Amino acid sequence: RLYEGTNEINRLVIATRLLRRKHHPAEDPHKRLLCALMIAAQRAWGESLPEQQEVLAHLADIAIEIYAVESATLRMRKRGGPADIVEVYAADAADRIEHSARQVIAATGHARPRSLAPARDDIDPIAARRRIADAVIKAGRYIW
Repeated sequence: RLYEGTNEINRLVIATRLLRRKHHPAEDPHKRLLCALMIAAQRAWGESLPEQQEVLAHLADIAIEIYAVESATLRMRKRGGPADIVEVYAADAADRIEHSARQVIAATGHARPRSLAPARDDIDPIAARRRIADAVIKAGRYIW
């Protein structure tokens, strides 16, 4: 697949910059997963990893989701407000992260890393979405 659009190029830039960094153990399960996947990809392709655009795109997608969840969480803590909106986003992001992780795992031919993060089964996203909608309706506007 040829990636030529600005978003695709930015995703490749993100992934190649991440590859240059040292992979330190992280407390966050998604960050641990990203580190494990990057190591597996480096082992699978070595110096030719930058040519694996689809793999790099999935790694970048994982990094983007991690950043977005962290940013949303920090913003919610700073501004206050209901945590439902962040919890719903984090649950959806976990699903997207898992999808990209499975793609990379399949491509590298490596076994599933032990650090594959669990799904966010601790919330009821339908009920949370309803609470979000109720809050917006009650306020008569988008309140976040």
